[in-house]
Amino acid sequence: MDLLKKFWPLGFKAKKGDVVSLIVWLVIGIIFCAVVGWVIGLVASLPIISIFGGIIGLLMEIYGLVNIILCVLSFLGKV
Repeated sequence: MDLLKKFWPLGFKAKKGDVVSLIVWLVIGIIFCAVVGWVIGLVASLPIISIFGGIIGLLMEIYGLVNIILCVLSFLGKV
């Protein structure tokens, strides 16, 4: 569990049963994923950079998705 808290500290910010903190951290996670997706769209038009940008963008999207999942699990008290 310490390893998860080390790599995804934002996923554990939602408090168990606190709907306001859940909504705030979910909105932050969704905005992060939207901004990363927008940057991937901009980088996709460049020929060589698009490959590396796509890989890095994919990893960042997965990171954001894991943050959102951990946030919901933290809210439910499962982690």
